[in-house]
Amino acid sequence: MQSTNGGPEFGITEVELRATVGGADVTTSSTPATATSTFAPFAASSTVDNSTSTYWRSTSPTNQRLAYDLGAPTVIRQVAIYPYAVVSYNPNAFVIQGSHDGVSWVSLRELTGLFWTAGVQRTFSL
Repeated sequence: MQSTNGGPEFGITEVELRATVGGADVTTSSTPATATSTFAPFAASSTVDNSTSTYWRSTSPTNQRLAYDLGAPTVIRQVAIYPYAVVSYNPNAFVIQGSHDGVSWVSLRELTGLFWTAGVQRTFSL
């Protein structure tokens, strides 16, 4: 996911990547997660640790990227996001991208005009 705008920084509590709409999360707490920036100690790995008590925070509000390495090409049909508690820190626009090699990225869905409610998961079908 690559954000394009938001509050003074970004925060996301949990991300689920699903092979089927409404299906199980294919990420685990050992899924490698990286971010463009991290406001320590709120690491990108917190977004796949299966806990809504932890979260990732960026150091900047624009052009932030969260990336997950699933180890092998995997078709993802839905992305679910649990927002950060401070809703103004959640992205109001972002692009969901996919890659088979972690180098070349293809935009799968662009979202704009998003509004979040603390504690309420949002799902985005691809």
